[in-house]
Amino acid sequence: MTAPAPGKQAVSRVRGRLPLAGLIRYEGLMLVRRRSSLVVVALIAVVLLMGLTDPRRHGAAAVAAWANLLMYIVPMGVGVLLSDRLVRERDEGLGDLLNSTPVPPWRRAVVVLAGAFAGPYALVAGTLLAVGAVHSVLDGGPEAIGAALLLSVAMILPGLLVATAVASLLALLMPLPAARVLLVAYWLWACMLNPNVIPIPSTTGTLLSPLGEYVAISVGGERSYQGLGLAVLSPDVTAGTAVLSAAALVLAALALMAAALVMVNRNRLAAGYRWE
Repeated sequence: MTAPAPGKQAVSRVRGRLPLAGLIRYEGLMLVRRRSSLVVVALIAVVLLMGLTDPRRHGAAAVAAWANLLMYIVPMGVGVLLSDRLVRERDEGLGDLLNSTPVPPWRRAVVVLAGAFAGPYALVAGTLLAVGAVHSVLDGGPEAIGAALLLSVAMILPGLLVATAVASLLALLMPLPAARVLLVAYWLWACMLNPNVIPIPSTTGTLLSPLGEYVAISVGGERSYQGLGLAVLSPDVTAGTAVLSAAALVLAALALMAAALVMVNRNRLAAGYRWE
């Protein structure tokens, strides 16, 4: 006796889920194999050389200083590297091929970004954790590695998410070279534009700066631009305001990514994509 065929909705659900794990792994491996990924490695090497010139700090203060250095430079490289992930299919003429797959546009975009983002984040966070481990050994205590763990989650992750989201959205709105240039300009404006030197409104030194300075100050007292921005966005640094800053950055990144996913879905539907 022949078993009844599964319902159409059940088949669609199964077909939509099967490729996801493989797609995440594929995106991560493909990114690692790209020569352009060496840009992030080179920027981390520059940060390590810069950090070695200031060996006076210890414990959490040392790790916070390293985290600041990483976030000044590396997110620009990560954003440039990942900026083409959502437009690659368009630029390489893969639209028709991907239209034949059972994965909806928005879901594939999420998988592409997740798989591509995991590698650079692991590299940057791993660097900070290695620095924290070395300082813990030299200092004879766990303070540094604990600070590195906290900063990897509350400072590095939100900042890289913002850089990736901004780069992905810009690449959907304009040619890729222009998007990359504008990303770098945005990062300099949002993180390093001193309003006392150049009187232009900026998020530098505020809760909304993707540099994550509130978290760095809360963990290790590492201060650079905090307090120079708009007063209403620059409250005193406490554990609460550090959490608020990290949460605001994550929410901002998710909102930008959601806008990018809406554009991807709209573009694919306009090209004749149908998934049943």
